[in-house]
Amino acid sequence: MNKFSKLFAGTILATASSIALAAPSELVVDNKTDYQARAYVHGISKNPAEAHSSMSLNWWALSMVCAFQTECKAEVKVKTDTANPISLGNVSINLDTGVIDTSGLSHAEGFNVSYVAPGHAVVTQG
Repeated sequence: MNKFSKLFAGTILATASSIALAAPSELVVDNKTDYQARAYVHGISKNPAEAHSSMSLNWWALSMVCAFQTECKAEVKVKTDTANPISLGNVSINLDTGVIDTSGLSHAEGFNVSYVAPGHAVVTQG
């Protein structure tokens, strides 16, 4: 195989890999609880996920708040619409792939956060 063919094949492979691992266009949180839920990145929470609804945030806006780093931590709280919100801990969001690592969360008072797909998580109770 000549140099041009190798270069062409490498370019196609690199392009295909970057497309396959592309970040999602938005972060989506489905809240299936009776309470409001929020994720705080650097103390900032733009959009709450109201009870029994979905919240979405543009991925580029999330990347800006996370200072365009590869990995971003967000503190997840539930019952933020009450006098006594509950912190479930931190999730880690990979901004390159959209994978949300929920292993850093507790299951306080029966609340749970599950990773569904790149950029998509679900909050449940019980």
